[in-house]
Amino acid sequence: MGTLGGTGYDPAQTRRMDKEDIRNLRRWHRSAALRAKRVGFDLIYVYAGHALTAAAQFLLRRYNDRTDEYGGSLENRARLFRELLEDTKEAVGDKCGVVARFAVEELLGEEGITHQGEGTTLSLCWPSYPTFGMSI
Repeated sequence: MGTLGGTGYDPAQTRRMDKEDIRNLRRWHRSAALRAKRVGFDLIYVYAGHALTAAAQFLLRRYNDRTDEYGGSLENRARLFRELLEDTKEAVGDKCGVVARFAVEELLGEEGITHQGEGTTLSLCWPSYPTFGMSI
């Protein structure tokens, strides 16, 4: 019996994003930011917390086992998040604030991002992108 009553549908089925999928995600995110700006939103979030978004899952070693420029080191795993931030900031200019949200502690020990490890590294690297106007 399937997850939803005999249909065979399994909502947990996934596949690895290829480069076209990543380009599409970036394009869709940019389009959403432009729509939000057009209707008067003041803030646009780029969300990478709680393992709920592709950006979050790319950040997390337990999900991201890629061997390309989006996997491996923290810098590479943060690439999609950074690209989404850059795309969003470029799309909305100075008309909206761009807010980044990500976990600095997942309470999973070595299995997750910790405030003593990668969480601190992520927090400290954002001010090095002055165009974002972020600070700790």
